[in-house]
Amino acid sequence: MLGLLIWIGWATQCTTFEVNGDKLSIRGDIYGRDIPWADLAAGKGRILNLKVDREHRPVLRTNGCGLPGYASGWFRLANGEKALLFVTTGDAVLYLPTMKGYSLLLTPKDPQRLLNALQAGQ
Repeated sequence: MLGLLIWIGWATQCTTFEVNGDKLSIRGDIYGRDIPWADLAAGKGRILNLKVDREHRPVLRTNGCGLPGYASGWFRLANGEKALLFVTTGDAVLYLPTMKGYSLLLTPKDPQRLLNALQAGQ
């Protein structure tokens, strides 16, 4: 159990988001994955403040890790949408819909820079 808690603590600080050729790569914990450009709706992406935007707040964890200051995995949002989260703070969260019936909520170090890179790639 202690090992799991240490690993989760590490994952909260080491999750990375990279734009690689034809995909967005998310690394850091067991929910990380590569998402092809064709699956992203980057043009609809935007930066949210979850403290203000109640519609996109995660309300139900369906398969993930939810700790104070960290949420990772599959959640349902207040608006009923299915979402894959990699969130450490609610102030500046990148909301990125996909063509696969779910959205991504990410907290990279510079959300606007990542959004710009994703939009430029499409």
